[in-house]
Amino acid sequence: MKCILFLLSMGAALPAVHADEAGRPASQSVAAVPAMPAWCGVYEGTLPAADCEGILVQLTLNADMTCKKVTIYLGVQNEAVADEELTDLNDVFRSVEGSLPEVQEGTLDWSDDGKTLVVHTEEGQELYELDKDGLHMLNADGKRVTGPLAPYYVLKKAESESGTARKGV
Repeated sequence: MKCILFLLSMGAALPAVHADEAGRPASQSVAAVPAMPAWCGVYEGTLPAADCEGILVQLTLNADMTCKKVTIYLGVQNEAVADEELTDLNDVFRSVEGSLPEVQEGTLDWSDDGKTLVVHTEEGQELYELDKDGLHMLNADGKRVTGPLAPYYVLKKAESESGTARKGV
């Protein structure tokens, strides 16, 4: 404070500090923080499977082009696991009767035309198309699954308790 008073007494001018509507300095305003892309978030669904009741999938897409995929094979029993061993997973996976959760980390990129999301994990790559309904899993040819099972190949964006789409885990 003494330095500021000294500078003012010497006739020095202080730089103007601009504030937003909430009175925060401009460097701290919400507008200064880049918006998260609309495609970011947690997507969930149950995929059909020939050898079990279905595959519960949770796919988290992050703005830094990383992802996390958690899968549980429903109706398949593995050895019992204490609940505290699953603390890093969402509640939805703690009460499910099925295999132990498989967690894969990966990366994302978009096709050249910007329509197809490519998810790369240690198991390979998966293709998805994003629209208002969610993430549509595509076949190896990059086409949507058709027929009576088509609705089961869509991962829906999960909602948070506040009613907005929740961010990744």
